[in-house]
Amino acid sequence: MNDSNGKASVLDRRFIPLTAAQEILSFSKAQAYALVRSGELRSESSGAGS
Repeated sequence: MNDSNGKASVLDRRFIPLTAAQEILSFSKAQAYALVRSGELRSESSGAGS
């Protein structure tokens, strides 16, 4: 799925930021983090804070 500029949409990516997952799945920040902690939502760290 590409946007009008030919770039892949967020849904085409294997990994998306947790904030994007929250928006797509209509979860609050607390719910999203709880799902990550429980293992129901997979998470990987990347970047300077990982």
